[in-house]
Amino acid sequence: MGIRIPGRQYSTATTRLPWPRARSRQFRPTSAVVESYEDMVGQVDAVLLARDDAENHLAMSIPFLDAGLPIYVDKPIALSLEVLDSLYAHQRYPGQLFSCSALRYSADLQPTPQMLADLGDVKHIQAVVPRSWERYGVHVVEPVLNSFGLFDSPCVVRPHRMAGVHVVTVDWGALSASFTCLGAVPGDIRIRLYGSRACREMIFTDTFSAFRGALQSFVDGVRSRQEVIPRTQLHGIVSILEKGMAREH
Repeated sequence: MGIRIPGRQYSTATTRLPWPRARSRQFRPTSAVVESYEDMVGQVDAVLLARDDAENHLAMSIPFLDAGLPIYVDKPIALSLEVLDSLYAHQRYPGQLFSCSALRYSADLQPTPQMLADLGDVKHIQAVVPRSWERYGVHVVEPVLNSFGLFDSPCVVRPHRMAGVHVVTVDWGALSASFTCLGAVPGDIRIRLYGSRACREMIFTDTFSAFRGALQSFVDGVRSRQEVIPRTQLHGIVSILEKGMAREH
C-alpha cells in the first residue's frame, strides 16, 4: 500500500498465493517476504493483518499477541463477543490490539457542526453499503456509532433478509437506524440523516484519507503503547454485528 507514515516502513509481507509474493518482492520498502505469517515474529515491530475474513482473525492474531507485538486487525475484528473477548485475553498490554473500519476516519461520513445544526434533532439514520453484512456492515455501523456516541447505548437490533439484501434495524429509543447491505447489487457507501428540521446525505468518496487516518492512529498507538480505540467501543460494534447476523424470528 502506497502510504508513507514518517518514522515507519513496511519491512515484511506474507500472502497465501505465490503470484502476489513474487510481485511484492519488486516493491520497496518491503525487504523480506515470508511463506508463513508466524515467521514474521522476531522480524517486525508491528503487524497489519489485512484480511477481512473475521472467522480467521483469532487464530492468526494469537502468535503476534502472545509475542507482544502490536497488531492492526482488519475490519471486522470479530463477529461475536466471544471471539472478541478471546482476542483480548491474549493481549499483553493496553493498546496492543487495534482494529477499526477506516471509514471511521472519513470526513465524508462525519456530520459537521453546521450540518447537525441544520438538521435539528436527528431522529433516524439510513445507511447503505454494498456486499455482505458480515464483511461490510461495519463500514456503516462504526461511523454512525462514532458520530453519535452510541457505542455503550442499549439498543434493540432486528435483522431482515430479502432477495439477497440484508437490512438491520437498530433502535436506541430516541434515535433509530437502518443499515442496508446490498449484497451483489452495486451501490455507493452513503449515510442519510433525518432530523426534526431537515435531512442530509453523506457519500463516501475519499478512500485514501480514510485509510491513512486509520493507519496513522495505529502507528500513534504503537508509539505511545496506549489504547487508541477503547475496547468498549469495539464491544458495541461487534455486539450489533453479531445480533444483525441472527436469524429472523
